[in-house]
Amino acid sequence: MEQFIKNLARGAGAILKEGFRKEFEINQKTDHWDVVTQYDLASDKYIQDRIKKKFPGHSILSEETGRAGKSDNLWIIDPLDGTRNFSRGLPFFCVSISFVRKHRVVYGVIYDPIHDELFFAERGRGATLNGKPISVSQASTLDSAMACVLWHSNVVSVQLIKRLQKITLENKFWNTVLASAALSLAQVAAGRLDLFISKGAYPWDYSAAACIVKEAGAKISDLQGKPYKWSSNEVVAANPKLHKLLIKSLR
Repeated sequence: MEQFIKNLARGAGAILKEGFRKEFEINQKTDHWDVVTQYDLASDKYIQDRIKKKFPGHSILSEETGRAGKSDNLWIIDPLDGTRNFSRGLPFFCVSISFVRKHRVVYGVIYDPIHDELFFAERGRGATLNGKPISVSQASTLDSAMACVLWHSNVVSVQLIKRLQKITLENKFWNTVLASAALSLAQVAAGRLDLFISKGAYPWDYSAAACIVKEAGAKISDLQGKPYKWSSNEVVAANPKLHKLLIKSLR
């Protein structure tokens, strides 16, 4: 399974790399910020075709096609997380794939094709970047942390946005927003960012990277501190000490 899911991510990533900074059509889905290109769809088809061939009884939940099937073996796919970046020629986007068995994320892979970085984790076996073990940062204070605080303003209350902004300003976070939740969370797993807070995205944005960051030593939860579930639309992730401080601040 490990090699299969890694190959899926790399193959889909090759499609995205081939299309990057080429001419392509951009279409809106639900709003002006929610766009799709033919490369999102080509990547999605590549992934789904191979899953269906190898595991015909498995369910698939994709950003582009929704959920198909009722099996407890579920693949969650974002064929191009960071489409806005991709569409503007910004080199910060990725392929995100996770595998869920009986409501537990077992495998997660994030592939950044422009920088050829593959983040991978299997439940209980640690996390890697291009085959080498990774771990979260050991920062012990929130002051001046390298952070990613990310929200989708169409689904997040003004009150929560103000609270997140207050936390960011009070702690002097260096807020690094890559406009890809999956890739941002993977950077926390690699120790490049200290923490991640996000609200309003979807399972295909979070689930693969959530598996990776947890296996890299992070504590991951919702904004109330309850354990993260693959279907959650909010995430707080950091090393255990920072996570405790974050949850206290959020409350």
